[in-house]
Amino acid sequence: MEFSRTRAKEMRDGRQTNLDTGAETNIVGGEALPTRDFPVSDTDRFGAFAQDSFVAADPRLTWIPGIRVDAFRVRPRPDSLFLTGNSGRPVASLSDEAFSPKLGLLFRASEALTFNAQIATGFRAPPAADLNIGLTSLPSGYTVVPNPDLQPETSRGIELGARFKAGSFEAMVTGFHTRYSDLIVSRAALPCPADPRCVPGATGTFQSQNVSSARIYGAEAKAAWRFANGWTARAALSIPRGDDIGKNEPLNAIDPARLVAGVGYESMRWGASLHVTHAREQTRVDRSAGIHFVPPAWTTVDLTAWVKPLPSLEIAAGVFNITDRKYWLWPDVRGLTNVTSGFDRYTQPGRNFGVNARWRF
Repeated sequence: MEFSRTRAKEMRDGRQTNLDTGAETNIVGGEALPTRDFPVSDTDRFGAFAQDSFVAADPRLTWIPGIRVDAFRVRPRPDSLFLTGNSGRPVASLSDEAFSPKLGLLFRASEALTFNAQIATGFRAPPAADLNIGLTSLPSGYTVVPNPDLQPETSRGIELGARFKAGSFEAMVTGFHTRYSDLIVSRAALPCPADPRCVPGATGTFQSQNVSSARIYGAEAKAAWRFANGWTARAALSIPRGDDIGKNEPLNAIDPARLVAGVGYESMRWGASLHVTHAREQTRVDRSAGIHFVPPAWTTVDLTAWVKPLPSLEIAAGVFNITDRKYWLWPDVRGLTNVTSGFDRYTQPGRNFGVNARWRF
């Protein structure tokens, strides 16, 4: 059982100085600062979860029923700072509750092989900021508009999987399929310039929205092989997909397939690992929102190492993106609609280095 009360409070401030005259102003990008992009908001959340497991007549079968209860309430508290910068903009309150049962099953086919299945329902409340945020940042090239009609998300899903472990090798594979009602997509791109909410000159206008009917499905796999003393080879593959059923279009919120593979050595005093990450080009894109830029596939190589010169001291270092690959992450650019805005500023870091130390006492 859990209960939380959170107050979200932000303020955006700044000054602009004319280097020739020294004159200073609080008007930055045509906007008077300070301001609030969303009102001070209180969110109450309550959750309770119960689960049990029991063995059926067949000792190889274990049943795992469970249920979760959720309740939430979002209460905005507009103050003078918010009202000054957002005159006439309505704010929304929201509350709801839900019961989410699930049923899992484990089948131990052998000492090495286990199959699992699960049918589950889910519930997710919208973040307070998604309801009432309103932000226009023309210098940065984007606009976010509020959605006071945003509703909670519910889901029904099934998951099937298998796990194998024998000696120094272990692997697992999982397939999943989930149907959503009112799927919450945060910061979805609006179809600009046709949509009247779009701001002229902005790279993109975004709004958190509900997708009335959607499905997300796919598969995941992991494997590890300890092939020598201290040495381990690992690989992980994720292949997600998603569809907006009402529009019969792909969900742009879904990441492309990704593979991570590497090898590492670890002892009591030191360790090192080399990892390769490959992301496929996003081939399933809903272009009705005016999306023009789809980043190509990319592959990066990272090398990390750590050492413990003292029992209480650990020093770690790494070289990341060793090949200095220029690449973009799909979540960073999936809403950009203006091809003239220069996408290079959304690239990930090139070759870079990092060192950190941790002292435990």
